[in-house]
Amino acid sequence: MKDLMKKEREKREERKKKLGTKLQHYESLMNEILDFSQRAEIKDIARKYYNREAQNFSAFKFIADTINNMEMINDQLGILHLEIDELKAVHDLRAETQHETIDNLETDLVQASEETKNAQQDLEDLNLHLKSVMQGVTELFRMCKCDKDPLLKLLGDNATIHEYNVLLFLQLLEKTIQIYLITVGYKDKVQVRD
Repeated sequence: MKDLMKKEREKREERKKKLGTKLQHYESLMNEILDFSQRAEIKDIARKYYNREAQNFSAFKFIADTINNMEMINDQLGILHLEIDELKAVHDLRAETQHETIDNLETDLVQASEETKNAQQDLEDLNLHLKSVMQGVTELFRMCKCDKDPLLKLLGDNATIHEYNVLLFLQLLEKTIQIYLITVGYKDKVQVRD
């Protein structure tokens, strides 16, 4: 039992010693704080510490809010960059499509111009040929001594042969030629009998 009490006493002394060391440490810290803050009252130090802590917390909150806002702005900037890239891709695709369309239209224009030029040349050739046919019909009409009087009622003062009235002149010419053929055929028969 004596040993137990002795151990108990040693433990208490050990604790006392540790507490004394801690107390000295705390006192030295307190003295350092008093020297550093140049204040004699702990209430003043606590008030100064509280004010400083409030300022630090306010600054921390401001910095945290600023960082939060910067992160939100960065996120929005990233989204805007993606949208810009998508719009640029759409614009580039549209521009490429439009260039291809323009190239195709230019090719079609060149081809259509060639076809138009060829068609114009064909039209001029046909007009020359038609003019030649009209002159031939006029010459045949004159050679056959056809009478224009039935046509003048339809045509008025314009007795010139053109593409709109050529069929009328051809019908009249055909009748006149048939009359000539009948007359020649009749004369041949009459001469054969004689």
